[in-house]
Amino acid sequence: MTTIIAAACSGAAPQASRTDASAYQAPDTLVVRIVQPDGPAARLDAPRAGCGDGILEAGEDCDDGNFVGGDGCGQYCWVEFGWLCPIPGKPCVTAYACGNALLSPDEACDDGNTVGGDGCSSDCHSVEPGWRCVANGRPCVRLCESDGGLCAEVGPTATCGNGIVEPGEECDEGSDTTRTPHNDDNTYGGCTTRCTYGGYCGDGIVNGPELCDEGSANLDLYGDPGCSFLCTRAGYCGDDIIQAGEECDVGPLNGDWSTPCDPNCKLILY
Repeated sequence: MTTIIAAACSGAAPQASRTDASAYQAPDTLVVRIVQPDGPAARLDAPRAGCGDGILEAGEDCDDGNFVGGDGCGQYCWVEFGWLCPIPGKPCVTAYACGNALLSPDEACDDGNTVGGDGCSSDCHSVEPGWRCVANGRPCVRLCESDGGLCAEVGPTATCGNGIVEPGEECDEGSDTTRTPHNDDNTYGGCTTRCTYGGYCGDGIVNGPELCDEGSANLDLYGDPGCSFLCTRAGYCGDDIIQAGEECDVGPLNGDWSTPCDPNCKLILY
């Protein structure tokens, strides 16, 4: 089960690059920080006490054990644009990493690991022959050779709730409510009491903590107006937020004679 939190901060935003996430475990909470224009005292702020000690404390979004920016967790212990920092004291990973259970624009699938032979290739660039990857972060399923349908759709009637994924079920985490996880219709990213996948980012339905979800039409984190693959609003030049290489952004006033920001979010030098 994964929760995505969108937050705001000040400062420049480095471009995220693709890295391997073979050791990455999908966390319960992902903090995705959207970079906003600097306020009057933004650059004068001192790091919080304890920031950089590898321990997540009140007022910190992340703490990777250093004060170095550009590695996902900035010098003020804010999660930088396009990064995920799920484990305090451990390196952050980019939202574009294969194996993080999030389907970025250059991936064909992401089942939450970087192991091939299970339906999704080790680099997440292709769905392997004979498989179908139904939901992000979930195991892929084999296709039946006879009709091309999912093998899970044929066979004897399954017993939903026994904790065993049987033919006809997409998932089954059991019906014992004292165990975590268990089948629950109200759990985002979980398994329902009908043994079908619960809501997740990319299913085309806005649910859980999502701000938007356009399914396969979800966009990159920055570029055009719309919904990103993290189910947050995608950033773009003109959204009044300085990010992803922009020097300025005053929204609809970009290019106006009254501002020093041109239509491409670059400062006009006189």
